[in-house]
Amino acid sequence: MQTQTQNSRTANRVSKNQNWTREACIAEAQKHENITQWHRNGAGSYRKAKQKADEGWWIDCIAHMPEEKGTKPKAPSKWTREACLKEAAKYNSKVSWLKASSGSYRSAERYGWMNDCSAHMSKRTIWTRELVLNEVAKHSTKSKWQQSGKGSYAFAKTEGEAFMDMCIKNLLN
Repeated sequence: MQTQTQNSRTANRVSKNQNWTREACIAEAQKHENITQWHRNGAGSYRKAKQKADEGWWIDCIAHMPEEKGTKPKAPSKWTREACLKEAAKYNSKVSWLKASSGSYRSAERYGWMNDCSAHMSKRTIWTRELVLNEVAKHSTKSKWQQSGKGSYAFAKTEGEAFMDMCIKNLLN
């Protein structure tokens, strides 16, 4: 005979595959008195809310719960929303921001400000043949292309010798 704990664990495994919406996560969280209980008994919604913390899901889900040490964000001291926006504006990518100012980065992540703070930052380029040919047209020599267009050059190499030859011909024209 299964105990109640075993039954709830089985139920959590089933709910793990559920497509959680913000509203469903909030509803599930409201069934629990505190974060620890929610984590133990509603793991699927808990994980989804954590994943979507930068969109404000986490804060919305735990708003009714009492604070527990290390689980519910307190009001930021140094890194307010405005301070994070100002700090993030100094960087062109999330990686450079994280390396240079991890405190502001982590605060933006924790309090759901990441999208606003990183809106100006460059996005990772997913190279296509057309984009590579456009990039190649900006350079006069293969070595200049190799130095300043590292991503496009690496992609061109993976596309094979024929495509690389086509790119080099575009350099010369």
